[in-house]
Amino acid sequence: MNEAFEGRGIEESNESQSLMANLATVDEAAWREQVAEATRTIESIALHVGSCKVMYADHAFGSGELAWQSPAVQPWPDGEAPMPETLAWLSETHARLMEHVSRLSDEDLTAIRPANWGEQRETRWLLSMLLQHDAYHAGEVNHIGSLAVADRGGRSGRIERAPNLRAQGSPGAGGTSAGPTSSSFWLQPYPARRPAKEVLPVRQRRTGVTPLYSATLDQMYAHRYRRKSKRGRLVLTVVLVAGLLGGSAVWTNAFGAGDRFERLVERIELAVDPPPNRPTRKTITVTPRPVLGANPGKDTPPPAELAPAEESTDPEATASSKARSPRPSSPSPEPTPSPEPVRRAVDVDLLDNPEQMFTSQLTEKWCAPAGVQMTLAVLGLGDSSEEFQREIINRTDGFESWEDSHNGSWGPAAMADALAAYGADEYEIRAYQTRADALRDSAIAIKTTGKPVVLLAWRGAHTWVMTGYRANADPTIFGNATIKGAYILDPWYPRVSSIWGPSDPPGTFQDAAEMERNILAWKRPEGAYPDRDGKFIALVPTTPAEPGD
Repeated sequence: MNEAFEGRGIEESNESQSLMANLATVDEAAWREQVAEATRTIESIALHVGSCKVMYADHAFGSGELAWQSPAVQPWPDGEAPMPETLAWLSETHARLMEHVSRLSDEDLTAIRPANWGEQRETRWLLSMLLQHDAYHAGEVNHIGSLAVADRGGRSGRIERAPNLRAQGSPGAGGTSAGPTSSSFWLQPYPARRPAKEVLPVRQRRTGVTPLYSATLDQMYAHRYRRKSKRGRLVLTVVLVAGLLGGSAVWTNAFGAGDRFERLVERIELAVDPPPNRPTRKTITVTPRPVLGANPGKDTPPPAELAPAEESTDPEATASSKARSPRPSSPSPEPTPSPEPVRRAVDVDLLDNPEQMFTSQLTEKWCAPAGVQMTLAVLGLGDSSEEFQREIINRTDGFESWEDSHNGSWGPAAMADALAAYGADEYEIRAYQTRADALRDSAIAIKTTGKPVVLLAWRGAHTWVMTGYRANADPTIFGNATIKGAYILDPWYPRVSSIWGPSDPPGTFQDAAEMERNILAWKRPEGAYPDRDGKFIALVPTTPAEPGD
């Protein structure tokens, strides 16, 4: 970030691509000059960059109370900012920001912090945006300055450095960077600031959900958390290139450039630091259950001792039999058959307080860890706090496997391993030929074990936690019972997917139509999974809950 803002020259002439090095070449005449090909002046660019640094620092590391109209954010209006004082102020805003950044640990880089426009983002994402922002506007300053020189009849190209206009703390030929941007600040410890947990509205109608932001399918399932030094260097290179060549588009997410850039970084991360190729849990293909008739009591042949004897039709044989028969003794009472089960609709849910067990995924990429967290909370093995979700995230390296997820994300085996690591070691990965089989088996597991089921939604791209169901009969008794829908905890709530639409509050009953729309057969773009492709995948508990659980 210091390099992008005020990096020293790369040549003896001190030519540099950094923002402050380019601003140091600007003279007073070019400071407010409005060239025909540009939409703003160099003065307005400097004010804009400094204001962004103030807002980012306040919302990510401070009180979050500043607004764009505040004089503390922009001391001068456009057209009235004195050049030397503005450059000094710009260096001061960067130094204050870097005081916070320099104290971050590696773990703090993945901490979620508020952006000044209302979203919650990882710290490293916010910092990368600031880096790109500086790099982009450095190029813009250079371009506008070159146009200004050309308009005055001078040569078009790099502007010659104006004398005695170096900003405070800006490096120059033979100079060094001054102030709190020194590297010694990187050694200072700094506890991560945890944002307060967002209070989510509950039982809100689907059409009333307030979106935080939209996201693509690929974003939802990308769970890249590893932090390796070689990966960081390559990603930093990509960030710098993006900042120089197209930073504005990434900054504003114009035409989806920001989303595409994030996916590019993820692909590079995967190439540099792929998941280990180690064996993992196997997927068990479930044979479809035989479907009995409407009344299992009548469909099952009666026991032999209760079967009626065949009657003879020969009169003589009948008469002879009666003649030889002794006087009958008193008949013994027949055994009473078990009553046939009554077929009735059932409504089962493990939770009467789904809001207390619910936690939203902290980023658009953390659906699987959030699903694991909610499952553990229902089982009494965890809680719904943000700290617990981050704890699960920090154990990612121990669960990842290329066999489980080719794109370095958390697949179902990683989720099962994470559950086992916290004491829920009875979950197995099951694959079903039909959605109906998957839902019926999941309902039976919930009824017989008293534990939730993890469903892989959106072709394997998302995680739902199923805590109950409705059916036209008890599926543990009637083999042909139809599951009408399921009670779901969706970690994506309250976000809105650009593909799947708005998510629903915790404990929402998803009817058959919603299950058909969301629970789809596994199909991943990153490659083949022979045991899962074309099947419906779930993590199913296999042992009953202990008494008192």
